[in-house]
Amino acid sequence: MEKETSRPNYERRISGVRLAIWENCSDAGKVWWNVSLNRRWVDSTGEWRDASTFSGLQDLLLVQELVTAAKAWISERELLLGANAD
Repeated sequence: MEKETSRPNYERRISGVRLAIWENCSDAGKVWWNVSLNRRWVDSTGEWRDASTFSGLQDLLLVQELVTAAKAWISERELLLGANAD
C-alpha cells in the first residue's frame, strides 16, 4: 500500500520563499495550525534545496508578507470553525 502524502491546507509562494499551513485536530476536537517557512535555492550541481534561513532585508520583507497572509488565513479559519485563539 502506498503511503499518502499530506498536503498543506494553505500554501503561498513569493519568489523563492514558501509558507505552508497544516490544520490539525485533536481527538477532543481542538484545532490548531502548524506553519512552516522555507527558502528554495539551487546548489552548485543544479539541485534545488530548501533552507530555513533567510537572506537580508529582501527575504525578510517576503517573510513579513507571507506571515501576514498566514495570520489572516488562520484568523478566518478560527472564525469559520468557532475556535478560540490561545
